[in-house]
Amino acid sequence: MPIWLQLVTAVSAGGVSALLGIALVPYLKKLRYFPPQEPKPDAAQESEGEFPKTEHPEAVQEEQRPIMGGLLTAAGILFALVLGGTLFLQFGGADRTGSDFSDQLSLLEGMGVYIGTLWAVGVLNDWQMVHKRFNPTFWFSLTLPIVLIAGLLTVSIVFVDATMQQWYLILLPVVAVLCFGWMCDLERNTDGAMLTVNAVELLFLTMLLLKRSMYLPSLLTLASAGACLGSLVWCLHPAKCQMGRTGQFLLAAIVPIVCLLCGMYKELALFMAVCLLQRLYRFRKPNHQFLTEAMADSGIQPHARIGILTGIAAFCGVMALLLK
Repeated sequence: MPIWLQLVTAVSAGGVSALLGIALVPYLKKLRYFPPQEPKPDAAQESEGEFPKTEHPEAVQEEQRPIMGGLLTAAGILFALVLGGTLFLQFGGADRTGSDFSDQLSLLEGMGVYIGTLWAVGVLNDWQMVHKRFNPTFWFSLTLPIVLIAGLLTVSIVFVDATMQQWYLILLPVVAVLCFGWMCDLERNTDGAMLTVNAVELLFLTMLLLKRSMYLPSLLTLASAGACLGSLVWCLHPAKCQMGRTGQFLLAAIVPIVCLLCGMYKELALFMAVCLLQRLYRFRKPNHQFLTEAMADSGIQPHARIGILTGIAAFCGVMALLLK
């Protein structure tokens, strides 16, 4: 794949995500697409110092940030994928009659079904939140089964000709469910952490795919990496717009499903290292804090927390490139 095509795909995704926020973020504010507010402290609690005082009654409203910032990421991915795919078919030397192209197209279709399903669930979650119809217990019990069903559907699309000897393919949706749950924890208490970690991992994943001449899946990862970087303009601390479940569910789907469908199981284990550290830290502390929450309590600033997580992700990405 020509280097200029790779650059166009990534840059166009980032540009669309960043520029779209100029119109989308004020529009979300106008629609009052804010997350549910925490209960306000009463005067007695404030006087005892349990809650910080606000000098102006309007301060709480001014600090509100809209959710559904994941729409920016999704728009960037979709635009760049269409543009990059069109340019690849015209100038990338793609052999549309070959079996390899057909197999990669099937992979891309399966990835699209899985990612699109989880993104739609995230949009529905956020929409119900802002309209005060969200039921946490209901969605907690329903989300993971939806992820499992989407994974089964994806595997059936991609591996339609699988034989009985490939029984292990049924395990892929189960692994996808585990990775989904772990990745959704990255955004806790640190705006932009999930975007930066995913941007780094997707860039390394793109290099791995290009080494294997898997050009169509690499267009998806390039577009996703560029969209993550473009979304940082609005969703990096101090964020003007929160990603919400729209963005969390979208990003939690991409890296795992690409690795699983492309047979990169060892690489996926390395990419999940950051998520495992985030979750396993809870077993070290009696108050069950996640790693980013513990770093926040220790006085580590948000950008430093993001830098630590991104550094770990970059190290794991280098190790994935060195795997044989």
